[in-house]
Amino acid sequence: MKWELGKINKVKHCKNPKLYTSDVIHAYKDLDLGLLLNPIIDNILYPILYEVEGDIVVEDFGTAGCFSLTPIKELDYSEPEWYQNIEIREKVQIQFAILCAESITNFWIEICPNDDRLKRRFEASKNYIKTNAIAAYDIVRIVCPYACAYDYRIDFISLAKSAISAVLK
Repeated sequence: MKWELGKINKVKHCKNPKLYTSDVIHAYKDLDLGLLLNPIIDNILYPILYEVEGDIVVEDFGTAGCFSLTPIKELDYSEPEWYQNIEIREKVQIQFAILCAESITNFWIEICPNDDRLKRRFEASKNYIKTNAIAAYDIVRIVCPYACAYDYRIDFISLAKSAISAVLK
């Protein structure tokens, strides 16, 4: 697919489309969340960011899937100030991971009160992830599948905004 302003990109319509497959074109619902999740999901070093239009046919915690998307505006990396400074970016990434892990850990305790594996894993790594963005992203890689598998609606967009606010205070 070639992305150009005003050019419609399409995939073939199908019944019961699934995210993270070739069934749909993927988009993030929020710029900050997209920049936070890019290293985990897409890992594009210098992504080109667009505001897009399209009808959402499937979605989850912050990702939308569409049969067609049209880029209407190229976005500037300088808009999210937290993303410009690598040191601040890593702190935001770490804070986001901690918030995600705490959220799913609380949920896990509710549904499996006698199984403390996830809680022990998070507690054991909490001090390490406070200083290591790569380890923090390993935690987010764990959290996202748990959230999807149990249809637990973590508001990842709010967690992203909370992480940014906490770091920029």
